[in-house]
Amino acid sequence: MKYKTSVRTALGAALMGALLAPAAEAGRFANIQPAYVPGEKRATVRLEGSTDITGISGMNAYGFIDFDAPPNDTNLEKFFISARLTAPGYGPLKPVVKYEGGNGMRDVMRFGAAFVPSLPKGSGARIRVYPISTNGEKNPRIEVAVSQDIGPATASIFSYTNTNNGTTYLEPELDFKLGKKLTAFARGEGTEHLKDIQIRPSFGIKYEF
Repeated sequence: MKYKTSVRTALGAALMGALLAPAAEAGRFANIQPAYVPGEKRATVRLEGSTDITGISGMNAYGFIDFDAPPNDTNLEKFFISARLTAPGYGPLKPVVKYEGGNGMRDVMRFGAAFVPSLPKGSGARIRVYPISTNGEKNPRIEVAVSQDIGPATASIFSYTNTNNGTTYLEPELDFKLGKKLTAFARGEGTEHLKDIQIRPSFGIKYEF
C-alpha cells in the first residue's frame, strides 16, 4: 500500500493516534470497524475515536480514518481522515473546527458552529454549519446527525449538504450490540443530489478498545 501524504494529513493522523489511545478513561472511546461492501465486492476499515480534553470542560476531539479498497479488491490503498474539535460554547451552541484530508483529495479545514439540543437519554441530535473553509467554497456546508436507541439496537443517520453545488452525502446506520465490546452494523453511503442518491450498503463489526 502506497500513500501520498501532506503535512496536514500527517497532523490529522497524529490526532487520530491520540484519539485511538487506550479508551478506559471517562469521556473517551475508540474502535475498529472492518466491513465489506457487497455491491462493489471490496473491503473497508474504519478507525474511530473520541476524547474529552483534560482540563477544559466541554471541549471534545473526535475523528476517524477510513481505509478503502478499489472495487473487486481487498487492498486498502485509499484513505480518508476526518478530525473535529468542539470547544465550550454558550448553551447548545458550540464553536467547531474540522479537518478533512486523504490521498487523492485536497486537504481542507472548516470553521463553524454546532447546535446540540438537550434530548432524553437514548436520543441524540447535532446540527453543524461551516460557513468558512480553506478550499474556497463560498456557501456553507450543513451537517446533521441524529440517533435513537431501540433496545439493544441504535439507528442513526449522518448527512451533509454542500450548499455551493447542492450535493448531499447520506449515511444511515443500524447497530446491534452483541456484547460489551462487539457490535454488528449495517451502514449505507451515497453522495449525489438528494433525489438521485443511491445508497451503497456495507456490513461489518465494531470492536471497542
